[in-house]
Amino acid sequence: GGYFFPGNPSTYAEFMKNETAPPRGPELYDLYNSTVNRACSDANPANGYRCGPANVGYLMQYLQTPVYVAENQFDKQQIFKEMQCPDEQTKEVEEYVLYYGSVMRASIEKRVVASVLGDGLYFPSCLQHTENLNKPFNSKLINNTSYGESMADWFFGENRLPHILFQNSTVPTC
Repeated sequence: GGYFFPGNPSTYAEFMKNETAPPRGPELYDLYNSTVNRACSDANPANGYRCGPANVGYLMQYLQTPVYVAENQFDKQQIFKEMQCPDEQTKEVEEYVLYYGSVMRASIEKRVVASVLGDGLYFPSCLQHTENLNKPFNSKLINNTSYGESMADWFFGENRLPHILFQNSTVPTC
């Protein structure tokens, strides 16, 4: 899984042309041969593709079970692969990375931070995909707490650590 996609972000080409992004998701739905959440698909009969696991950012509003999300604000897989941004050091690329991070941050704030289900979150402001999350107990990127420590505390209901760890930065910090 992953937090694909945060809202409906523009691709790099759309961003450069100041175009509105078309809905994303049918291609991921087909790729993963997804099943869909019934409550979501009932509410969106014409857009059922948005209700599968490839659109967690949209789907979360229909979930009844708490989830723990670990996601980098500036997910380089999504930015440079999915959204087709060139991996270059230019002003335009920097602007797009900041734009994408703001879309991700807004979606996380709306769907996870504001959730009343008891969701958990580890959200560092990193320009990485999962490199910093693959060893969940090694990196203490937010409040001197690792993703693994927070998630384990959340999962086992120990409540000794914060479960919403949100590094609110408008620029990549790692």
